[in-house]
Amino acid sequence: MKINVHAVTEEGLTLSDKATAEMLGIATTDLPLTADVDVSLTAFKVQQAIHVSGTARTTIRIECARCLKEVPHALSSRFQMVFKESVAGDGRAEQQVGEGDVGITYFTGHEIEVGPEIRQSLLLAMPMRLLCKADCKGLCPQCGRDLNSGPCRCVADSRKEQPATMADLMKKWGGRH
Repeated sequence: MKINVHAVTEEGLTLSDKATAEMLGIATTDLPLTADVDVSLTAFKVQQAIHVSGTARTTIRIECARCLKEVPHALSSRFQMVFKESVAGDGRAEQQVGEGDVGITYFTGHEIEVGPEIRQSLLLAMPMRLLCKADCKGLCPQCGRDLNSGPCRCVADSRKEQPATMADLMKKWGGRH
């Protein structure tokens, strides 16, 4: 997804568009999209920089952390970016990044590619762990049956008792406490 630099003014430029995974450089292994990404952004020119902020919304399919069933999940992220033009021969590639340069992306030409930044914001918005429902029972640790669809016929494991405390273990093994 690209922004024409000449269309951005101090008054701002507002864009709303649907972006495909390909347009944003998203691999299906990174982000399993089930729909295009709705992108809304505003770009303003401030001195020599272009400030871009907006939102990206889509739907993904992700596995439940307990039962491994794929479930749809609405994903939304906000992003803010600052772009500055890299003048040919200014040595940006060789310069060290200063404290004021953190968060600034340099570009050349007449277009700014915002796809990678939007992709990154969506990846960071992905949940670390998702449940298909709050009371998901997960899988049986012995036979692997989905316990949400009913109980399995496995014999209850006697090791499910409460673990011994350190004091109990010390008494059992004759250590000092």
